[in-house]
Amino acid sequence: MLIIKIILSSLIIISLALVAQRVSSKVAGLLSALPMGTALVLFFYGLEYGSSYVAEVSSFNILGLSASLIFVLFYYLGAKLFEDNTKSILSAISISLIAYFITAFSLSMIEVKSALLPSLILLSVVFISFYIFRNIKDTKVKNSKKVSTTQLILRSFVATGFVVFISFAPEYLPSSLAGVISSFPSVVVPLLLILHISFGKDSVFEAIKVMPLSYISILIYSLSIGYSYLTFGVYLGTLVSFIISIVYILVLLYFTSVLAKAKIRTQVKTL
Repeated sequence: MLIIKIILSSLIIISLALVAQRVSSKVAGLLSALPMGTALVLFFYGLEYGSSYVAEVSSFNILGLSASLIFVLFYYLGAKLFEDNTKSILSAISISLIAYFITAFSLSMIEVKSALLPSLILLSVVFISFYIFRNIKDTKVKNSKKVSTTQLILRSFVATGFVVFISFAPEYLPSSLAGVISSFPSVVVPLLLILHISFGKDSVFEAIKVMPLSYISILIYSLSIGYSYLTFGVYLGTLVSFIISIVYILVLLYFTSVLAKAKIRTQVKTL
């Protein structure tokens, strides 16, 4: 089981890094908010602790998404503090991790009776983040610098460590805190670090700008997983919930493309 966790986590991070390098950081940012990290953690929760346990913690998982997006928000704020790339990286990761764990612990103390309150909290954080990120210039950053396969593999171990560590959380933590931490941004953290180290903070900002709306896909996944696991079991339930969230992302990508083309046409007419 441990080997499967390591392989899957590493493949996800390597794939997203290649997307950022060969397509754009924006697309990688959208794809990073697919429920890949959350799906892995909840999937292993389901295998090791049962479908009913996942259904119980799914509402706390939604609370955890708010903490995850708080991480992204403070990563952006921390990265802006310094022009030097190394200082910017250290500032961003330290501030964002502190903000995440404080938020996660605080949210785990909330008494949750349904998914309504966690969903409202997440949507509020999405709105706040979207409002703050509106100041990020809408430019396409060229990630021309090549990152070797060896570098990608080494950096993917960061994500692997997070996923493996968090998947063992139920053994040592109450279900509320384990549920919140199941939404730890185990895919987003190493992706932002790879972009920051390899291509600079402008590439990071391009990825971050699109993340708030993409987090809704994980909300959709978490809302459906509590029902799909109990109805279809762990394997089929994961597939059903993942398909639902992917449909949302595809719709989002389509409308993002349409809006971008409309903006270009407007600029051409203005000229």
